Amino acid sequence: MKKLQLLAYFMALLLVWGCSESLCGDRFSYYDGAEKTLDLGISLRYELTPGNWQSMIGIYGPYRWDTVKIYDENMEIYDRYDYNNHDFGLTYGDKDTPRGVDIVKTFYLYLNYQDTDTMRFEYKINPSKCDKILNYGRFYYNNQLIESSKNEDYILFASVIK
Repeated sequence: MKKLQLLAYFMALLLVWGCSESLCGDRFSYYDGAEKTLDLGISLRYELTPGNWQSMIGIYGPYRWDTVKIYDENMEIYDRYDYNNHDFGLTYGDKDTPRGVDIVKTFYLYLNYQDTDTMRFEYKINPSKCDKILNYGRFYYNNQLIESSKNEDYILFASVIK
């Protein structure tokens, strides 16, 4: 009888464990069904005077949005950023991004003909639906680590001092 009870408990545990993944929702969809992406907001700043920080891009910065361009690793123009803002955002993951593999994405920020910077994302999306989205995530600007996270849902914002 004890063996039968033990077997029943074991089967129930397997059943609950097997169904737990299906109970977790899609991490790349909002409640209304709209697709969610992994985006990183980026701000380039410089110190005009002590304690007075200004954006590098825009009306008060040395670079204008009409000269700034962002290229992906295939040297195609990346046009999914909002240049009405002093900051910009890059999408580095979505529902089609592979799970459980190390990913490196590189973007090039062309500020003017003399100044091009490199932005690199290194990350891995957890294969489990119930864990946090990122196993790890790192953002580099000109090969300098700016932001990193471990077992988080995203890298939200990076501020770069230039």
